[in-house]
Amino acid sequence: MHAGGVCQSCPSAVLRLVASPSDVTPNGQIVTTAVRIGTHRSRDTGYTVPAFVNISGRIRATVFALALCTRLLFFAAHGPIFSADSDDYLILGRNLAADHMLSEHLPERSVRRGPLYPVILALVRNSPAVAVIVQCILDSVTALMVFELASAVSPVAFAILVSALYAFYPLAVEYSSRILTEIVFVFLVTLALLLVSKSKFSASGAVLALACLGRPFGVIFLIPWCIVLWFSGKPNRVRSLSLLVTCFVLFLTPWLMRTWSVAHRFVFVQVGSAQMLYVPTLVNEDQADQAIWAKLYASDPLLHQFFVAETAQEMAADERPITRQAIANIQANPAAFLKSRIHAVPHLFLSSFDSATGLNAPFSTAIHRQEWLTVFAKVLILAVFGIVPLCAAILGGVRTPFATSVWLTTAVVQLPMYIEPRFWLPAFPAVLVSAAAGMALINEFLCSKSRYPVTQA
Repeated sequence: MHAGGVCQSCPSAVLRLVASPSDVTPNGQIVTTAVRIGTHRSRDTGYTVPAFVNISGRIRATVFALALCTRLLFFAAHGPIFSADSDDYLILGRNLAADHMLSEHLPERSVRRGPLYPVILALVRNSPAVAVIVQCILDSVTALMVFELASAVSPVAFAILVSALYAFYPLAVEYSSRILTEIVFVFLVTLALLLVSKSKFSASGAVLALACLGRPFGVIFLIPWCIVLWFSGKPNRVRSLSLLVTCFVLFLTPWLMRTWSVAHRFVFVQVGSAQMLYVPTLVNEDQADQAIWAKLYASDPLLHQFFVAETAQEMAADERPITRQAIANIQANPAAFLKSRIHAVPHLFLSSFDSATGLNAPFSTAIHRQEWLTVFAKVLILAVFGIVPLCAAILGGVRTPFATSVWLTTAVVQLPMYIEPRFWLPAFPAVLVSAAAGMALINEFLCSKSRYPVTQA
């Protein structure tokens, strides 16, 4: 059976809820109402799919509206949500707007945070409410990009399904209201993924560099994308690699030169990565307790020295002993470190999102109290937004090499690091794209086993 086969017995019920009959052809293909515009065939799977600009406006509007309304309703109910990191960003944004300097302690220039989010805060006059509205819009566009990426590797019905999952993804909804860099980072990583998938390598490299100015973690995606390009077998792969890497380096170099000049040593965008490795080596600490950071900043000599540092030179210098101690802790008790990681890693991508949903009850507590409705809700959320998409993504990963590299690299790099569910947020759009491909594979298998004829899409 052709990779793009569509069973004639599987009408797209999802499509017919949001499009008129004139928008949907018998094989489930969407065209515009006024004119039936041409399609293109996906290089990855052979599915004939509409180009992004040709997809029915009602489909795109529905996906965007679902995501935006969900986020704005959450914002209306909870307002802007602040944390200790939020205070750092607001201080940087205020000083940047007033004195045109990225600094926590004027006149000292800082390397503790990347510049992207403080710049956004400065542009919105340090207004948390305006920043949240911008984040809600950006994250709703991310849902549209999930739809675009998924429609290139699966039938449109599955693309609608996974984009709807992102629209209601509890972690994305919650963090759209948080004064943190996560949502902007997710938007830029997903945009870079979309561009590299469409062979827009120069633009993808530039956008990925911009994402790194929000969170330097974005650099980890460059290497696997280069590997995917190299083994793609394309005749112009050397040129493609050169464009991707060159634009990435060119757009990032000015900031790296700035950090070098103020810290007097190489700092990749910002300091802070050492503590993310160090804290997990403290195996006697409760890694699931968010209050661990305030406790350690006050009691741990290495972290306290880093926390109170005011100059860029001090911040950069204080990272080295933290890194050395982290390595020493692992070497001293590797078995305990491994056991701690095995316990912590599942919490990266499996969560019932209590803070977003308001359930706020661990499974053990809910079961002990016989709150079976709460237990059912937590299991359902865990399955819908965690287990099922991840399993489908693993199944369809081979069809989405660029997307797969995002979530797989995130999982591998986070293994030895401090883990919070929010660190999985940038990978989740890519998970959904691979999941759509996995559902397409299941659909093809079921169609091949049915007694109905299969036609080429």
